[in-house]
Amino acid sequence: MKRIQTGFAIALLAWGATTCSTTPTESLGEFNATLYLEGYLIAGQPVDSIFIGTTSPLLETFEREDLGIPDAIVTLVSADRSWILQPQGSGYYASDIATVESGMTYTLTAETMIGALTATTTVPPPPLVTSTSTIVTAESSDITVSWSGVTVAGYVTTRKPVALGSSIPLTFQFGGGRFGGGGFDTTGFGARRDSLAQVEQWRFLPGATATPIVYQSFTRFGTYRMVVYSLDTNYGDFLVSSQQDPRLLDEPRFHVEGGIGLFASMAPDSVAFAVE
Repeated sequence: MKRIQTGFAIALLAWGATTCSTTPTESLGEFNATLYLEGYLIAGQPVDSIFIGTTSPLLETFEREDLGIPDAIVTLVSADRSWILQPQGSGYYASDIATVESGMTYTLTAETMIGALTATTTVPPPPLVTSTSTIVTAESSDITVSWSGVTVAGYVTTRKPVALGSSIPLTFQFGGGRFGGGGFDTTGFGARRDSLAQVEQWRFLPGATATPIVYQSFTRFGTYRMVVYSLDTNYGDFLVSSQQDPRLLDEPRFHVEGGIGLFASMAPDSVAFAVE
């Protein structure tokens, strides 16, 4: 099970140090749980894994499931349609009859014993993704994946294996600098991790429209897919604001009323390529 810790410990500690007495034994006050929302709508897919929970006391560590609220009433509304999301256990909610559509605005409301929260997102249109080639080899040049779209929030890229083959011999890998100081990232896309989004091998690109596919970043032959997601304003605002210097004491922009967290949407397009 995944362990999580209160996300704003550093900022809260800094705030306490600048506004209160610095006496080590002085209390920071009584802890009051805040509603926490984490949910992502992906165009073309069902509504899944919407998490409703609470924050935890400062500096204490809990299992994620311990913080989930299993009996919330979670409603999703879009235009003249509405869905009651069904509990999936440990604070997660989903609907197998609601499919996310680009261009639609969705409002999520969660009613709990400690209060209610509301958040709204408008699903962006997907980008148009193309590549300079569909094959990557040790002898050929690296290929470039490009995309275009109308979102103002930016893009997230990720590489996903489709069908993996045998391991690539080390003799091919040494030439590109994997072990020789070339500094190649093993994901091929400068992987960055966002703790709230719980994603790995994703790269946030607020203004870029292309990225290289580097042969030396692969360890196995096979077929892969490069996926580019256009982001809504909620996601873009959070990713930008959550990278601020914690000494500025600014919270990330959550766009959640009655709580904190992230309710965001995205739309994907992709291209496939083979590593040979």
